[in-house]
Amino acid sequence: MSKKQRERKQQKLAQKPRGAAPPNWFNPDMSQQAQSVMQEVAGTDAKQSEEQVMQALMDSASLRGEPELKDFEFDAAQVERVVNGLLPKYTPLLEQARAVSDEELQNVYDDLRIEAVDALMTREKRQEFLRGYDAMLRRLLGGTESDKIKLALVVRSMLDQKEVPWGIVALVTDYFEDAKSQVLEEYQITESMFTKMLQEAGVETNDQELLALLQDPDRMGQIAESLHLTPEQQDRMQELSGNLLKEFEAELFTGNVELALFTEDEMIDTADQVNTFTTDHHWAGREPQPEEAQGLVQLLRARIKEMMTPERLAVMQQDLSTAADDWLAEGYTEAALLRMERDALNDVSPEENSFLYAALIGQLRANQEAADETDHEHENDAMESEIAKGENL
Repeated sequence: MSKKQRERKQQKLAQKPRGAAPPNWFNPDMSQQAQSVMQEVAGTDAKQSEEQVMQALMDSASLRGEPELKDFEFDAAQVERVVNGLLPKYTPLLEQARAVSDEELQNVYDDLRIEAVDALMTREKRQEFLRGYDAMLRRLLGGTESDKIKLALVVRSMLDQKEVPWGIVALVTDYFEDAKSQVLEEYQITESMFTKMLQEAGVETNDQELLALLQDPDRMGQIAESLHLTPEQQDRMQELSGNLLKEFEAELFTGNVELALFTEDEMIDTADQVNTFTTDHHWAGREPQPEEAQGLVQLLRARIKEMMTPERLAVMQQDLSTAADDWLAEGYTEAALLRMERDALNDVSPEENSFLYAALIGQLRANQEAADETDHEHENDAMESEIAKGENL
């Protein structure tokens, strides 16, 4: 762990006095070694205590082999749901961090994991963990392993501190990483089943065929039956196709996908409304407040509802069909995703359609970047003109 990462973790720790152990842990069965360790921990000064806590939290994973903790685990499916829910927030942050350094990427991932662990550690789950931990600690207090007793005591003194996120406790993050690895392994198995399904269907292994297959329940059911797929495996395949759509919409939202679905007039009117909103709220030179940002989201969704009349929606579907055909001709595997988005346009109201929202935001971003580039070129042309005038004098 780098110095910077250690400092970040220290900032997350509570600034409370470091207690040694709850009073009810003092009992006649406690060993002399345990009593000595308790006295040592209680007598540690503030600076040493801070260092001691940090080291204990990092070393806590070594306690995982204790019998009282061996059965604790996170449900892999729950980990998957929580992490997927956080990805829209963290994906752009992770990409930005990756461009900076591996250390910055690890820092952002640590933040994601802290938030994920906090969501996973419900009241019941914390109680389950603490029951095992406290049983382990009581056993250790009756023994002679001073180093392990000290480690367990210091970590336990932090687990009740509300300001200390459990996502920085190595013992807890080990359980999280194991569940995450299980999810990845299951995805790899599922992907291999995709290949078998496509082979069984007699089609090439590519995203277009795969997604087309996933959209055909009868055909998929026949192939799944021939491969003896479990209902869980079939559900995971459907879920994986949904994740592909989410990833596609995220790229569309950030402007990384060129898909100009809205007309020039629609974009001009939308940009005017956005500019009026941001000017009225004096956004220049500062970050918007959460309620202001939510207000802009509501404005854009209302704008989508206004534009997407039944007639305009039909035109949009035709535009998506044309774009999908063009992408397919160019060999873009995302062509199948466009068809799925086209087919889903009527499933929810336009203002609630995440694809339309992402497409609008992405096109606004692209238009703004193009405008900025044009302004920059004009500035350069003007500068070159002035330089030329000076040279002619």
